[in-house]
Amino acid sequence: MKAISFIKKHAMAMVAGAAIIGFSSFNLIDRATQSEVTFIYTPGAGDTPYEQSSVENPANWEPGSPCSNSLAQDKACSIKVPLTNTMNGGTELDPAKVSIQSQEHLSSGQYRVITGSSSSGYSDPVNRPLN
Repeated sequence: MKAISFIKKHAMAMVAGAAIIGFSSFNLIDRATQSEVTFIYTPGAGDTPYEQSSVENPANWEPGSPCSNSLAQDKACSIKVPLTNTMNGGTELDPAKVSIQSQEHLSSGQYRVITGSSSSGYSDPVNRPLN
């Protein structure tokens, strides 16, 4: 009788705990099968945000959601990188394996990421409009 009353009193807590464990296991599976990481451009403090040296600096890219594709591809936004080209569990670009290539947009001083060679270490560059 005590076991049944204990279960009745704590049923919601047990269901919540089971749900947390269940959802956490999906995250573990996702990480285990992840083969690419999306990095978004986040200029460092003191950098001129979209100058060539800032855009091409691997330290100015961090994991995030891909930028939405638009017709105007004017300044750097996101790239996809194979997990093998990252460091610290996919949280940083490996500068020995990723060489970001950029191009100035119409003499504006704003640089966008271009599709590099096969050895550049990234794919699917997405840029965003100037405004």
